[in-house]
Amino acid sequence: MLRITVRDQAGTRIVLEGKLASVWVKELKDCCKDVLSRSDPRDVFVELADVTFVDAAGRELLAELSRKGVHLVSNDIATDALVDDIRKNGYEERERTPAIRLSGREQADFSAEMAAGPNADLLSQPEVRKSISADEISKPRRVTP
Repeated sequence: MLRITVRDQAGTRIVLEGKLASVWVKELKDCCKDVLSRSDPRDVFVELADVTFVDAAGRELLAELSRKGVHLVSNDIATDALVDDIRKNGYEERERTPAIRLSGREQADFSAEMAAGPNADLLSQPEVRKSISADEISKPRRVTP
């Protein structure tokens, strides 16, 4: 659920509370369309006061509003990060990179690269280099102090 409150004071403020996702993105879009039809985008502020979640469509809408000149206002770390990212990068649906599995040879090459890199001294320590096989993981262990 998303609560949308429009306040006309010192510019128009659209205060959001809740989850900006699914059907609520369309509701916000309709609300913003109405507000922007009667206000200059530079005088409109979208406050992400108590937004707890933003899905991809919500993020795209916020980026679109930002590109039009609407100010995005955040008040906590999570929404600060969201607003900063939108301001710097806009928004585009990012393709997810699938996990890859390295063959034995590729793993050896990767390990050699890591050993030659800036953390080579760390990797030379025996406790870091030791790898645990699947059999060792499944064995019960007795921990002594």
